[in-house]
Amino acid sequence: MSNDDQWHRLSPWAVVAFSANGLLDAAKLGIYVLPVAFTGALAKLPDFWLPLAIGLMSLHILLSSALQWLRFRFQLDEQQQRFRIRSGALFRKKQELPLARIQNVRLEQPLPMRLIGKVNLVVETAGSGEKEAVLCAVDPGAAARLKARLVPAAKEPEQGDADCEPAQPDSLRRPPMQLFFHGFCFNQLAWLMLFLGPLLGQLDNYPWWEWLEAHPVTAQWATSAASLGPGMLVLGALLLLTLLYLLLSLLSGLVSLVKFHPYRLTLEPERLQFSGGTLHRMQDLLLKRRIQSLTLSQSPLARLVGLWAIALKQVSGSESGERLRGSLTIPSVRDEERHALVRESVGRVSLPEQWNPISPFWRNLRLAWIVGLSLALALPVASLNTGTDNTWSIPLLVGMAILAAIELKWRHHGFQLQADGLWLRQGMLGQQWHYLPLDKCQSITLTQTPGLRKRGLANLTLFLASGKQTLPAIPLDQAQELAGNILGRIRQDQKNWL
Repeated sequence: MSNDDQWHRLSPWAVVAFSANGLLDAAKLGIYVLPVAFTGALAKLPDFWLPLAIGLMSLHILLSSALQWLRFRFQLDEQQQRFRIRSGALFRKKQELPLARIQNVRLEQPLPMRLIGKVNLVVETAGSGEKEAVLCAVDPGAAARLKARLVPAAKEPEQGDADCEPAQPDSLRRPPMQLFFHGFCFNQLAWLMLFLGPLLGQLDNYPWWEWLEAHPVTAQWATSAASLGPGMLVLGALLLLTLLYLLLSLLSGLVSLVKFHPYRLTLEPERLQFSGGTLHRMQDLLLKRRIQSLTLSQSPLARLVGLWAIALKQVSGSESGERLRGSLTIPSVRDEERHALVRESVGRVSLPEQWNPISPFWRNLRLAWIVGLSLALALPVASLNTGTDNTWSIPLLVGMAILAAIELKWRHHGFQLQADGLWLRQGMLGQQWHYLPLDKCQSITLTQTPGLRKRGLANLTLFLASGKQTLPAIPLDQAQELAGNILGRIRQDQKNWL
């Protein structure tokens, strides 16, 4: 790849990568065969059908991968400022990516690629919810040179300027214990429930409930639980949920350690470069001017120990997986590091010291709904209760917990307008601070329900390329002033929002 103006072919190892991806896709489709297997319908087929089906499918994937490799070409045309890709056999596909629209270039090295000494180069733009282009099994040196040409660094100052010397970029590192603690405090395993949901749904036909009733230990527990009151049952359920959460947090800490270690973030004048990953190594390169918003977050555990996580968000998409499209996470940020890292990422921005609250009407409306619903559920249960059972108190206890959550959520709502951006605060036990640069806003919406209109309030929604944020129940004159300031800033700033 010495001459980037010519068309280039991928390494033959790309056939292996394409075949592995094809097998993974086939395995995902195989999940839908499990319900049929439970019914016993597959047992009626001949014994040789399963090896034959697997063999034919593997042969099809291998031939398709080889044909895909033969037809895959890529070219960097620096004269036209475009990155071109040609692929496809029966269905030809041509991609042209303007270099000015490339927002992220990432080098990935999964464990199989590490064994053969190759990397995958991923190119992302704002025009797709998926990876725009992937070059599989590329030599690491060639991939690094191509990445540097796709997203060039800042130009060095002229030699005649004695006052301007090229500054060495700063590097931010995180030791293994901090990475583990980040995963423990910011539980990253919520997606596990989405994965296990369809699998657990297959257990309906399994007599697991009868097995639990017949087992002596679980039967004794069930007898003891039946003698407890509803209050003790609620406390026991909360204790079990807490233990489960701590167990998942420990597992999340290990996942965070494997995902990020060895963590290194290089802070350049115009770019941010991240590298890390124990099994799946990654190198991310993000342009600072492409950052659409910034989020400072604290989970309840992280709030107790004073740790934050910073998420730098670019154009949002629908990419599935462990990382959100166009976002970069800075883990285990201490209070004294926040200000410097925010300024390094999005410019001369100050962290808010005071917040403007939203109207109490937002809280009072929700409190009224919850109180009414709790009473509507508790009264019929109490009227049907003929014994000493206090089942009617369960809706009231749940309602009181929801009331406390609404109160905490209202107290965390706030905003502050600065010269170049708007800060929003949200949360309940934890908290999130969102910084929205004014020149990145795409549109603004003011909405009023009859209750808000009667009280002179409005909801202000800001749409950015990284998503939308809503500031609820603020005075109408403040909402109009904020919208006017944002629109005025957009009219004055004619720079490309990307």
